[in-house]
Amino acid sequence: MRNRKTVFWIVLAIAATLLSLQITEAAEFWGSKNSNKYHYPSCSHAQRIKSQNLVIFNGPEDAVKSNYIPCKVCKPPLPSIADAPVKVRPSADSQSPPHQTNGGKSYPCTRVIDGDTIVVNIEGKNENVRLIGVDTPETVHPQKPVERFGKEASDFTRKMVHGKTVRLEYDWQSRDKYGRLLAYVYLEDGTFLNAEIIKQGYGFAYTKYPFKYLEDFRQYEKEARENNKGLWKEK
Repeated sequence: MRNRKTVFWIVLAIAATLLSLQITEAAEFWGSKNSNKYHYPSCSHAQRIKSQNLVIFNGPEDAVKSNYIPCKVCKPPLPSIADAPVKVRPSADSQSPPHQTNGGKSYPCTRVIDGDTIVVNIEGKNENVRLIGVDTPETVHPQKPVERFGKEASDFTRKMVHGKTVRLEYDWQSRDKYGRLLAYVYLEDGTFLNAEIIKQGYGFAYTKYPFKYLEDFRQYEKEARENNKGLWKEK
């Protein structure tokens, strides 16, 4: 009988230890200053981080706020939309939010591909830049026809930035699966292009993934729709 009780308590202690480890790992993530990626502590990449380059985060939202991206090997979670770093302003007509840009450098926009994608020359290299948080009707998709108001959206973005210099701000992910830079785009006078496209009714708030200004962009779309702007005008 004693042996059975002893075994029971040993098993219980082991189970409690394993549960504790799982909770700790779920609540803690390790980041590398070299790669700007965050990992589960058990990840093989995390185990190779040198102490001087190690950053410990209490959750994915802390990592993303510090501009770290998730490891592609261990695939730690992204913050939920509720936890995403969002700045909310009372009105769509209020001033654009304070922002950290690419060190104050400005780059020329050499081409506009469509309403939500432009080409910027960065240090002599043309980079396709996909605007974060905005989706405009398609005009150049190889598998889709030109959509209603697509040409107007492209013309609007072209008028706003083509041949002008812009500053870029990045979020938790710097590139998409197609290799395009993901950025918020600001004109030299401070105009926030991503937001302006939605405010004027030339695009939708793209809320599939969390980003800093998600709630703002939803509000801009709501106000554009209520005021029948752009693509929201009655046919």
